[in-house]
Amino acid sequence: MRIFTCCLFFSALCLSLWAHAAEKPAPLMAEQAYCLEVRATCGRTVFSQTLAREESFTLRHIHSVHKTPVLEDLGFGPGDSIAILEGRYADFGAGLPERSEKNQTLSFGKGQAKLRFTQRHVPEIELRVGRIAEHTLLVGDQAWPLTLWAAPGEYLVFKARGGVCEQGP
Repeated sequence: MRIFTCCLFFSALCLSLWAHAAEKPAPLMAEQAYCLEVRATCGRTVFSQTLAREESFTLRHIHSVHKTPVLEDLGFGPGDSIAILEGRYADFGAGLPERSEKNQTLSFGKGQAKLRFTQRHVPEIELRVGRIAEHTLLVGDQAWPLTLWAAPGEYLVFKARGGVCEQGP
């Protein structure tokens, strides 16, 4: 009976640990991750989040002429670069491409234009926060208005770094 009780206890413990592990994803290892950092004009890091190498993030803003959303999907490129993956917008207009160029494909469907890029990487993205553009960073199902970190007219720098983000105090 004592062996049976021990086995039940051990089984219950294992099931509990397995169920708990299923609730929380395993932490990313440095070689599987990138740290997305956003720095203010003064150089201070105002946002950082560890993402899986294959995850993407989006910068959204309202187009100044059309007053419709423009979404720019970004990811991680070779080294510590940011890959420009795709731009999505409702219609043609000032500053919005109407045809593709080298290393780009432009498609239309479901009420939007999609401009996909291949082999387009930049070391960083410097973005001046607009007064009416509603610039927003989207990561997964979370959204952060850029005005949380910079006043309109100031700029933010987006950088990627291989590995996990360092935890602040």
